[in-house]
Amino acid sequence: MTLIDKSILKDIFTAIMKATNFFEYEEGSPFMCTYNGRDFFVYLKNITPGYFNNRPDVTRVQLPYRPHYTRILDSDVSFVILGYDKVNEIFVNWSPLIIKKRLNSKSNVSLYSRYSLQDEVLDGEIKEVHNINGDKMVLFKKNMLPVFFNTIDSIYINEAQDTSLFPADLPTEARSVVLSSIDNEQLLSQINPFLTSGQVLKAIEICRRHYHPYYPAMGFKDWFALVNKLFDAQGF
Repeated sequence: MTLIDKSILKDIFTAIMKATNFFEYEEGSPFMCTYNGRDFFVYLKNITPGYFNNRPDVTRVQLPYRPHYTRILDSDVSFVILGYDKVNEIFVNWSPLIIKKRLNSKSNVSLYSRYSLQDEVLDGEIKEVHNINGDKMVLFKKNMLPVFFNTIDSIYINEAQDTSLFPADLPTEARSVVLSSIDNEQLLSQINPFLTSGQVLKAIEICRRHYHPYYPAMGFKDWFALVNKLFDAQGF
């Protein structure tokens, strides 16, 4: 697997984010940055082979123990680890809430992905996957970085909330159902101003937060298709 120097990797990241005009960052790695008025700690790492003889498809990034990570652990700022695959020009991210809890828990914390998943990522897609251990990760082309940061809360909304928040009368099988249309008048009145102004991502975030207890299986791709269909149908 092709690796690149960490300074070049940071240049790739900052060049894409600075083009939005809403981005500021500090030196170093990990580093704090501000995007759209919100602070993040970001750690950029090359994705490397997993080195399992019987599992050649496995890839990983490793987070070594570092005393100065206490700055991240003692802060309420979200910690975003981004693994980079130079060949496919994609980033992989693992749940900020879960990964922050594991930081400095041992000498090396390994986060796993797969070559096959990295090869399959399409332009304009944020691919959501769960590993065997249940951890969620997302994969996306590098040009989707601003979209990722705009929607990170809705992407990981189920990781941040307990399953006890599911409606008590919701059958287990119903939790895999995909919503086919949005017909809640109150919700439509809430998102229509954002659709009118072309803020489809904001409309997606609102819909996902509203419906997610009833449709937890729906990923970003599902919500994007649903809201974009509404956007097109209403002729905004």
